Amino acid sequence: AIGGKESHEFMVIAESGEDDVLRCTGCGYGANAERAAFHKDPPTPETPLDIVEVATPGMKTIAEVASFLSVPASKTLKAVLYSADGNVLLVIIRGDYDVNEVKLKNLLKCVELRLATDAEVKTAGLVPGYASAMGQSVKVVADGSITLGSNFVAGANKADYHCKNVNYPRDFHVETLADIALAKGGYPCPQCHAPLSSARGIEVGQVFKLGTVFSQKLGATFLDKEGVARPMIMAGFITWTRCPPKSAGWMPAGRKPGPAKSPALKLMMNRPALCRWSVACCPWRGGRARPTPWWPACFVKSRC
Repeated sequence: AIGGKESHEFMVIAESGEDDVLRCTGCGYGANAERAAFHKDPPTPETPLDIVEVATPGMKTIAEVASFLSVPASKTLKAVLYSADGNVLLVIIRGDYDVNEVKLKNLLKCVELRLATDAEVKTAGLVPGYASAMGQSVKVVADGSITLGSNFVAGANKADYHCKNVNYPRDFHVETLADIALAKGGYPCPQCHAPLSSARGIEVGQVFKLGTVFSQKLGATFLDKEGVARPMIMAGFITWTRCPPKSAGWMPAGRKPGPAKSPALKLMMNRPALCRWSVACCPWRGGRARPTPWWPACFVKSRC
C-alpha cells in the first residue's frame, strides 16, 4: 500500500490481526486483501439486446435497483465516483463486486484518492446515484468484470432512471480496463478456483520493491556515469510491527523458541548487522520479549 508494484508480506494468522488475509487451502495461494486476486465467474452468454430506459424512483443502490427490477446483482453495473488528485473519474465494476481502492490508487499512480462529493459529481455533469459511463467525457476506469456478462442494468445519468441491456464495448468506452476488484472470503481462488478463506493476520515483516515511485515525485535523483540525472531506485525494507512470540502465540508458556523458519527471521539471525535486537529482547537469542528503545537506522525497523 505504500507504493511500488511488488511486495512480500510475512503474516501470522491471529484474531487480533490488523489485516485481512485471503488463503486457499487447495493450492496454498495467499495474499493480503489489498493485493489479493480471485477468479471471476462468467455468466451464461446472452445475445445483446437494445437499450431500454426504465423508471427506478428513489432507487440508488445496487441492492435497491436489483430488487426493484428482479435481477441479480451480477446483472448490474456499479458506478463509483472518485476524486484522484483533484480530478473526478468514474469507476465501473460489475454490481456483485466492490472496488479495491488500493488497487485503484496503484493503477492511477495518484497521491490522493477519495470518494467524490455530490458537488464534484454534479460539476462533472453526472447525476449522483444514477451515474452512467455512456456518453461521458470524464475519465472512465473499469474492472475486467464488465466483460463477463451482457445486457446489464446501469445508470441512465438521469434522476430516477436506469437503463437495461447495457453492453460493453457497444454502449460505452473506458480509458483503462484492469483488475480493481476487492477479493473476499468465499470467492474462487485465482489459481485453482477453490473457495478462498478469510482471516485476520498480523504483519510481522514485509519486503517492498518501491522502484522509482517516490523518487520521481520528490525529485530524488543521482548522476549516472554520463552525468545524466536519474531517479533513485529505492531498496526494499522489512518492517516489524509486533513481537511475534507474544502477539501471535508462537511461544507457549514454558517452551523455548525453536529455530527461525521464516526467511525474514533467518536473514536477521544470520545478519546481526541488519537486526539490532538485544539479547534481552530477542527470544531467538535467549532473551525475553520486552520493549526496546533502540530503532536501527538501516533497512530493519524492530520493536516488540
